[in-house]
Amino acid sequence: MALAKNVVTLTLLADGIPIIYQGQEQHEDGTLDGNTNREALWEAGYDTESPLYLHIKTLNAIRHHAIQTSYNYSSFPHYAIYNEAGTLALRKGNDGSQVITILTSDGEGGQKRDFKLSGHGYNASVTEIFTCEEHTIGDDGVITIPMEAGEPKVLYPSDLLYGSGLCDYADEVPEDVPYPQQTTIATSYPTTVSGKSGTYSTSQVSPLPGAFQTQEATSDDDTDGDGDVDDDDSKNNDDASETGGFQPDDKSSSAAGTLVSSTLAMAVLVLVVCLL
Repeated sequence: MALAKNVVTLTLLADGIPIIYQGQEQHEDGTLDGNTNREALWEAGYDTESPLYLHIKTLNAIRHHAIQTSYNYSSFPHYAIYNEAGTLALRKGNDGSQVITILTSDGEGGQKRDFKLSGHGYNASVTEIFTCEEHTIGDDGVITIPMEAGEPKVLYPSDLLYGSGLCDYADEVPEDVPYPQQTTIATSYPTTVSGKSGTYSTSQVSPLPGAFQTQEATSDDDTDGDGDVDDDDSKNNDDASETGGFQPDDKSSSAAGTLVSSTLAMAVLVLVVCLL
């Protein structure tokens, strides 16, 4: 069962669209037992309390919540931050709102041990979503995660779990919880605009997570203090704010300016000739 949990954890939290085979949530092994093409699902009783069913339900919840909460989560490629001795740690998401998945091939007979996680990119405490245990970052920057019986672990920032339906976190954010750090992503690339070569730069600031958007709307939408949310008061936190622009190269800008001046001079000369 532990190995099956590790497999399905990778399936749901890796890049791309996860696919769960019929009966996988009931830990069926494909034995036909008289059936012609697949193991009958009804023989498992459609058990919604089976270990793998509940495991997949939790994974679905954190995946959905991360997509809604972590900016660009779906398009952020996951990568390994640890891979040694039968343990693999994968990260997906920007700093401060990333999901870290810890997989192991220990199996159910795996001994209890402490896994020292570094290079995680977190700046605050995290919660392991299966056990609902909260873990803090040590002075050395390491998070110590207890591993036992080959069970996989999934970590997410504790303050971002509000509204997820996981680990008894409330739907609304308490007033004493600080706003999460918003991610700023700067991008620049060479381009050509109207014959001018240069660099186009953008800077995007990620929106606040969903539960914090609700808190923001409640406290900030009524900016005139009349108790109503006016059109001028409303704020849109759903989209990332973006700034940027085109910066021409000095050489190309000068050359383009000379070209424009020459073109204008030629046009004036043609006009004078026509008038004569």
